[in-house]
Amino acid sequence: MTFEWQKNEFNLKDDTNAMIATIGFTMINSNHTYVVERTFVDENHRGLGLAGKITQEFVEQVKTQNKTILPLCPFTQKYFEKHPELADLLFKR
Repeated sequence: MTFEWQKNEFNLKDDTNAMIATIGFTMINSNHTYVVERTFVDENHRGLGLAGKITQEFVEQVKTQNKTILPLCPFTQKYFEKHPELADLLFKR
């Protein structure tokens, strides 16, 4: 499995290069904040923890970019609720 950045998407692809999970976002705050709008896992791959896996990788990469996240996606909101140690990555209005 590999992770890949696309315009307004962060994707998880399987070994055949098929997209199996994605995070959709837009940028605000002079391209310093990712507004996470959706997390999607292909229905044939649900129940395998891939939403958590792609979110964890996304968060780690955003952290290295020294950017912030505004989670509008319900899954991403819950992820941050479960990981209060990541609160410094949240966009403060």
